[in-house]
Order: sequence, then C-alpha cells, then structure tokens
Amino acid sequence: MSAQKMMIMTYVLMKILESSPRRYDTGIKILTWGKITEYHDYMASLVREDQKVLDLGCGTGLLSIKLARSGAHVTAIDVNPQMLDIAKQKITKEESQGHVVFQLGDVLDIDEIESDCFDVITASLLFSELNDNERRYLLKNAKKILKPGGKFIIGDETVPRSIFKRILNVLLRIPLVLITYMLTQTTTKPVKQLDQMLSETGFELVEIKENWLGNFTIHVAQKPFSGEDVNSDECD
Repeated sequence: MSAQKMMIMTYVLMKILESSPRRYDTGIKILTWGKITEYHDYMASLVREDQKVLDLGCGTGLLSIKLARSGAHVTAIDVNPQMLDIAKQKITKEESQGHVVFQLGDVLDIDEIESDCFDVITASLLFSELNDNERRYLLKNAKKILKPGGKFIIGDETVPRSIFKRILNVLLRIPLVLITYMLTQTTTKPVKQLDQMLSETGFELVEIKENWLGNFTIHVAQKPFSGEDVNSDECD
C-alpha cells in the first residue's frame, strides 16, 4: 500500500474517531479499568449534606451529579460547552437537579472567586491534564477560596511509588491511553508528588487513598484554621 493511501486511511480513521464529548464517559471508564464510578462514589461520600461544593473540570457531570445526590449544593465548571450540555441533559433526569449549577469557565480563573467561599472543592482527572505550573497555581487559588477547615478532594492518575509498579503501569497503560485517545482525542499525564505540592501550598493532608497499582490516587487535603479565620456564607 502506498504512503499516500496510508495517509488517506489514517485521516479517515481519525475523522471517524474525532473528538466527541459523547464518547468521553466511555473513554474515562476504559482509562480507569471501569473503576471511575467506584472512585467517584468514595469522593462523594466525603461530602456532607448542605455543604457548598465547587467541582472543577466537571466534564459531563459524572462526579457533580453524585455530589448533588449527597445533598450538597454544587457549582460545577468546565471549559468545554459540549461537555456541559451533556451534563445538563443528565441532571434533568435527577431529583437532585436543583442542587447543581453548571457553569462555563476555565478552572484557572477561580482566582476571581472571593476568599473563604466553599466547604469543599473537588477535581477528578483534572490535574493530569495540567502542567506543574498550572497545578501549583490552581492549588494556591483553591486554598484561597476554601473556607477554613475546608477540604480539597482530588482524584487522579498518579505515578506509582515502586519501580516494579511503575513498569507494570506503563505496560498496562499504553493500550488504554491509545484507545482513550481514539475515542475522545484527549490524553493525560499521571501526576507526580501531588502530596508534596499540597503540603508546599499550605494544605494539611488528611488522607491518601490509592488503588492496588498506585496509578489512581484520591488525595484529601484540608485548609488549616487560624485564629483570625471566620467562615463566610455570603459569597457569590
């Protein structure tokens, strides 16, 4: 087969598998070995009724809807309007739809939010889409807008700690990443030393929960109290 024909076939294939938010959920399930629902269930279990929650990079609303089911009042933001359209369609089928507000926006713009506004901030598979500078910037501003004692719950792909698990993870991950990319046209980069980044930003680590391979970890961090802190419920 000529190189030209190969190029044409490749182009056609990529058009068929062109990015579609409607394939996003399937791609994420593949990337996490079907465990994303389990991870989100645990993250949502850490949120209490009536808490004010900010879900960053909410995508198609997989986590946001679970947070709303817990009785929390959720503001969910994402930069992709098509993703948000799907999330809004999903929530109309939920009794908890009044507990979620989906907003179009860049997660790096949360610096515009007033200080001490949210009880909880969540982020699922967001940090693996950012570079280190963006991660640190986001952590700094997340700490600012959390209420004293508020929690930042992050679930994401991580680099396993042991060399054996790192090698195994690479071997297992390559085909999953390729399939996910063909389905969604998106890719991610596992996060290194997120616990260290959290500590350096001034968060107190409450819990680190990882799967057996150590390639998906849920970090629970808390904004510390200080003598001058006063919780506010008057944020926009």
